[in-house]
Amino acid sequence: MKSFEEREAIISQKIRAGKRRRTAIGSGCIALVLALALVLFLPYDRSAPSVRQYESSDYYALIQALSAYAYTPSPYANNFEAIRGAISSAAEAIDGTGTATDGYTYSALASEIGASGYVEVTDNQVSGVIEGDLVKRSTDTIYYLRGETLYLYDALLESAGEAAWLASCDWAALAGINAVDDAQLYLSSDCGSVVIVCTGAAPGEQTMVHLVTLDVTDAENITLQALTSIPGSYLSSRMVDDQILLLSKYNLSKSALDYDALETYVPCYYQNGEKQYLPADEIYFPDNLIYLRYTVLTLVDAATGSVSDAAAFLSYSGAEYVSGEHVYLTTSGSCEQELADGSIYYQTTTDIACVAYGDEGLTSLGMLTVPGSVLNSYSLDESGGVLRLVTTTEHYIRDEDSSDYLNWVESASLHCYELGTWEEIASVEDFAPNGESVQSVRFDGDALYVCTAIEVTDPVFFFDLSDYSSITYTQTEEIDGYSSSLVSLGDGLLLGIGYNGDALLKLEVYAETEEGVQSLASYEPAVISFSEDYKAYYINRDYNMVGLAGLYDDGVTRYILVFFDGYELREWRMIEMEACDVDTVRGVLVGNTFFLLSDRQCIVEPLLDE
Repeated sequence: MKSFEEREAIISQKIRAGKRRRTAIGSGCIALVLALALVLFLPYDRSAPSVRQYESSDYYALIQALSAYAYTPSPYANNFEAIRGAISSAAEAIDGTGTATDGYTYSALASEIGASGYVEVTDNQVSGVIEGDLVKRSTDTIYYLRGETLYLYDALLESAGEAAWLASCDWAALAGINAVDDAQLYLSSDCGSVVIVCTGAAPGEQTMVHLVTLDVTDAENITLQALTSIPGSYLSSRMVDDQILLLSKYNLSKSALDYDALETYVPCYYQNGEKQYLPADEIYFPDNLIYLRYTVLTLVDAATGSVSDAAAFLSYSGAEYVSGEHVYLTTSGSCEQELADGSIYYQTTTDIACVAYGDEGLTSLGMLTVPGSVLNSYSLDESGGVLRLVTTTEHYIRDEDSSDYLNWVESASLHCYELGTWEEIASVEDFAPNGESVQSVRFDGDALYVCTAIEVTDPVFFFDLSDYSSITYTQTEEIDGYSSSLVSLGDGLLLGIGYNGDALLKLEVYAETEEGVQSLASYEPAVISFSEDYKAYYINRDYNMVGLAGLYDDGVTRYILVFFDGYELREWRMIEMEACDVDTVRGVLVGNTFFLLSDRQCIVEPLLDE
């Protein structure tokens, strides 16, 4: 038997051993808690991955911009928030309050006969800057693009019927292009070549913008003269002095960006089967990217198809405008500014890039940001070294605490900038009633016409821009409906093409009088559907005439020719047509003969009295 002293020593030893175990366990728990805290609460590094390894690349600045845009930082500050967020999302999925997303989204707050026999039949926005269309004409031949077939008609034939047809050509097959879309044509100034621009791709192949040059000197034997292809889709084009300014869009894939592979982020073009990448100094982009899309501007010789220069503008995806010397590209944006009281001032904006074109190729003249958003190319105009533009403006103050929108303004504004310096020299801000947006714009020398609307009523504004230091304007009263296109007829007359309050076609003539701007006459046929493509309208200012095709409420497609006689809009002719796509209808007047062309037929008939 152990003595009392021995038993006491054993108990003391066990107590000391237990203390050591509890101390070790306590120390282990503390270490575990500290480690767990480091794992859960260590802040994430939410900066974009480094791309310093590409510092020697000519495209390094572009790579930096793309990397910053393409990188999506974690919405959580640390692992704890990520786990809590995952649990919360799972709970929402169970009770049905969550919202599933697929992929990623983003929001973002531009008939005169010459010696050669060329006759212009398109009502171009800018004199001398020819726009692509479905129809072009020489003295003796009309060229009409009907899908993948080019038709040639005898322009001098004055007897009615299909006998006007001369020849046709399957130009798409000749060029080896499939799935043609957005096709438009040009005619060279010597009338020896037809140039067709389009989007096309064979199944499984990359979508391309194609510029097809055809030799049409022999109508019975049309041949392929040149073919130039650019990856992307067709946007727009112009022809100046037999040079084609081709605008295309080229989308990048966020998930496919590989800065070791130029084809994933640098635009290119194909000429004679050879691939050419745009150099880094011909690629432009704003400080903050909004869209992962290029607008590519290519300068191409119409006769040979050779590319003389090209430039790409990343994130520019809005309306475009081409003057006699410059191309303007736009993209929408916004700006926010925190005010002294903590509220946020918000305003929509438009970034504009300006490029000079000519014998020296393409030269960037800088970029500017303007308030508001641009509707279309007719919203911009260059005159006398000044860029004028009309925007729909939207701005408000958002209260930080309540998130209420205060002082909300949606209206229209005019801004004028000096070319090169981009200094604003004049503006008229928020001239339209609050809540109205720009529906149509037409610049005509020192005159400017703007139609704004809310729902189905509108005023039309007449501006005098002859003195930028003192711009004046007048307006109509509110008028039923609104104009989607405005046409200057000269002598102070303005023709509006648009809708009445019942969403039917309405034509209206406006003029400035001593009492202000007034509607002089209107014409409202029972047309329930018509084209809003301005090129689909026949405009004849000699007769104050407009022609267009429409689907009437009785289900019949008719073409109407209406003229203003000084007192009223009168119907001149109504021609019944086969059912057709009204966007494809074109009218051409040759002497006393009117050619009415569509994707279904060609109608030829005498129009004017001798």
